Amino acid sequence: MGIDASLMAMQEIEIGKRGPRVREAVAEHSEAVADYFAARWALGLEVRKAFLEALAAQEAIALEREGLDLARRLEGLTARAAGAGASTKVELLEARVEVSKAELAIRDRERDLAAWKRRLEALLDLPAGTVAGLRGPFGPGVLLPPLPELRALSEKRNPEVRRAAARLERARIAVEREEARPIPDVTVSAGAMHTEGMEGGGSRTSLAFGASLPIPLLDANRAGVAAAKSRVRMLEEEAHAVLRGIHGELERAAEDHEKARADALAWRRGILPDLEEAARLARRGYEGGKFSLPDALERERKLVDARLAVVRMDLEREKALAEIEAAAGGPVGGK
Repeated sequence: MGIDASLMAMQEIEIGKRGPRVREAVAEHSEAVADYFAARWALGLEVRKAFLEALAAQEAIALEREGLDLARRLEGLTARAAGAGASTKVELLEARVEVSKAELAIRDRERDLAAWKRRLEALLDLPAGTVAGLRGPFGPGVLLPPLPELRALSEKRNPEVRRAAARLERARIAVEREEARPIPDVTVSAGAMHTEGMEGGGSRTSLAFGASLPIPLLDANRAGVAAAKSRVRMLEEEAHAVLRGIHGELERAAEDHEKARADALAWRRGILPDLEEAARLARRGYEGGKFSLPDALERERKLVDARLAVVRMDLEREKALAEIEAAAGGPVGGK
C-alpha cells in the first residue's frame, strides 16, 4: 500500500483592484489631514476674534480713562469756581454726574474685557487668569488683493475645499473599485507530491503547479457601480456648494473690511482732528469763562465717543480680515 504526501502553497492575485484600493487609502489620509486643518482653522478664527474683542475692550478702557481724567479736571475747576462764587451748584452737580458716568463706563468696559479674556482662556484651554495685558495692531490695516485673487487662494489653500476635494476623489476611486469588483481574481498554486510504496518498493516526488479562475456569469455589480456613481454626483454638488459658500464669505468679508477701513481712515483724517480742536477750544473757553460747563462736557464726550467709534471700526476691519484669511487659507495682502 502506497503512502502519499503533498504540500501546496496558493496565492490569490487581484486583477484591477489593488491600485484603486491603495489610491483610496491615500485619498482617505488626505481627507483626514484636511479635517484636522479645517478644525484648526475654525478654532484659530474663534481665538483671533476673541483676542480682537479683548484688545478693543482694552483700548476702550484707555479712552474712557482719558475722558474720566478730563471730567475730573473740569469738576475741580467747577468746584473752585463755585467756592469763589463764579459758578453755580447746578454746574458742580453736572460735573460730578459726568465723573460718575465716566467711572461707570470704565467698569462696564472692564467687565467686557474680563469676559473676553475668559473666552480666550477657554478656547486655548488655559488656567484662569493666564491672559493679562494684550498687545496688537489697531492701525490702518492691510491692502487686500483683488477679489479674483482671493478666490484663487481659497480654491488652493482653504481646508474645507481640500476636504471636499479629497472626499470627491475617494468617491471617484470607489467607482473604479466597484467596476473592478466583478473581474475574477486568479489563484495560483505550487507544491510537491511524494509517493512511497510504489510497485518494486520505489518512491516518487513530483512538482505540481496550478491556476484557477472563476467565471462570473451573473454578478456584474451594476447596483454597486450605480450607487458609487450616485455618490460622486452628490459630492460634486457638495464641493461646488462649499466653494460657492466660501466665495460668498470672501466677498462679504472683503466688503466689510474695505468699508471699515475707509470709514476709520476718513474719521482719523477729518472728523477726529476737528473734534479734538473743538474740545480743546471748549475746555480753554470754559477755563476762561467764555463757555458753559455743559458745552465743555458735551464736546469732551463727543470726542471720547468718536475715538471709541474708530476703535470699533478698527475692530470690525480686523475681524473681517480674520474671516478673509480663514477663507483664503492663510495670510493675504500686505501693510
